[in-house]
Amino acid sequence: MAKFYGVHLDEVQMPDFVKVVGIQHSILPPVSQNTVEISGRAGAYDFGNEIGTREITLDILVVAEEENVMPQLLEQFGAWLYHDEAKKLVLGDNPNRYYMAKVTGDSNIKESFLVGEGSITFTCSDPYIYGMEKTLLIPDTYAGEVLDVENTGLAETFPQMQFEVTKDVSAFSVVSGDEYVDLGTPYTVDVESPVNISPYLMKDQLTTTNGWTNSGSVEGGTVQGTFEVWNSHCFRQASQDFGTGSNWHGGTMIKPLTTTASNYEMLFYFYISSNVEQVGRVQVCLLDSNGIMRGRFQVKDASIGSSKLQFEGWIYGSGKSNNFARFDLPASITSMFGYIRLVKSGRYYTVELYQSTDSTERNFRYLYGKRFFDGKQEYQDKIAKAQLHLGTSGTAKPAYLEARDLYVISKDVTKNDTQIPLILQVGDVLEIDNEKGAVLKNGVPFYQYLNPTSTFIRLERGNNGVIISPADAFKNGQITYKERNL
Repeated sequence: MAKFYGVHLDEVQMPDFVKVVGIQHSILPPVSQNTVEISGRAGAYDFGNEIGTREITLDILVVAEEENVMPQLLEQFGAWLYHDEAKKLVLGDNPNRYYMAKVTGDSNIKESFLVGEGSITFTCSDPYIYGMEKTLLIPDTYAGEVLDVENTGLAETFPQMQFEVTKDVSAFSVVSGDEYVDLGTPYTVDVESPVNISPYLMKDQLTTTNGWTNSGSVEGGTVQGTFEVWNSHCFRQASQDFGTGSNWHGGTMIKPLTTTASNYEMLFYFYISSNVEQVGRVQVCLLDSNGIMRGRFQVKDASIGSSKLQFEGWIYGSGKSNNFARFDLPASITSMFGYIRLVKSGRYYTVELYQSTDSTERNFRYLYGKRFFDGKQEYQDKIAKAQLHLGTSGTAKPAYLEARDLYVISKDVTKNDTQIPLILQVGDVLEIDNEKGAVLKNGVPFYQYLNPTSTFIRLERGNNGVIISPADAFKNGQITYKERNL
């Protein structure tokens, strides 16, 4: 007899005081036929099927071990049930498959002191059943041949693709049958050599402190300690010892850019986690060739007795400072993996803040943005260096802080009409999410070179052929998909 392993929602098991006594769900979600009737023609034209939403109903018993605790148990059960968005729902009769579902409708319980009886309905607006995740690792010897990708599910699915770029290219494409994702323009003999219009002034994943030097000062605080490389992927405070001080204090380091820039884009990735007893800030600064502050951006928790994250941004020039960006993050966000994006283009400054839905995955969503016009041209000094700082304040316990990646890209280069831009450079990571229609470069949306006729790629049931071009422009390529069934 098959064993029932319980019910999990958002990877959390149903409370053990709730017993599932029955599951009601359909073999298929509702299927309707799209037809068009034509006058004078018998029957109708068949334009395929429409798949509706799937519903799953659990018949349950809530069992209390003693009287007068049922209300508290129902509150706990309600907290487990309720989510704003669909979450993974795993039914214990098939623990290797899951639905994307959230509870809807009434949740009435017939209560008799020690036992409550009722039914809970989950709605799956995405009607598919998801199974195992499969990954095809593309060999580094790949030379442009057709890759055989087998979809072992019973329905079409949309793959995720990732490539580490190994040479500068002006175009990149992935093709499967009649579907394709096409980026950039191939180089031809009718134009001059491709030009790099966005050269990196700094491209540092903070896996070594080589090239970085300790600074003797930090804006709004004192220098205490220095950085260490942690787990081969970030800077953090060495030994987590922030020293002492009555104001902000902690480590700080500076690294020069390859050249100065008037127009640029900065991407700074960070992680911060804080609680009601902790205080901390993670900060990135841009300096001129004399080490004078020209931009400062930070996420901090400066409150004791609560956990309240804030984002702040300043620009400096003409003896002035301008705190043009300030944002209080939602109270629900007490820890975040995110990035700050700053673009300086002529007299315009644009800053944006993004948060990932996972502490390790680069699945970012937009949180905040602000634009500033430097009408009097007071903030136009060139930048030449970058500075990082991690700190706490006073005697409060320090929050957990990481500086993860820092990119600075020049926007000073221009091209003429006979030149083609290089869109991907050595070390870039290109990601294509064919389900969401998303293209990311180094975790940041990358649509400016996407061919508008691109259709994105779906894997039909069974074998599918995939071709990637140029074949010699990447390594560690992979194609990942989840099995889907109706």
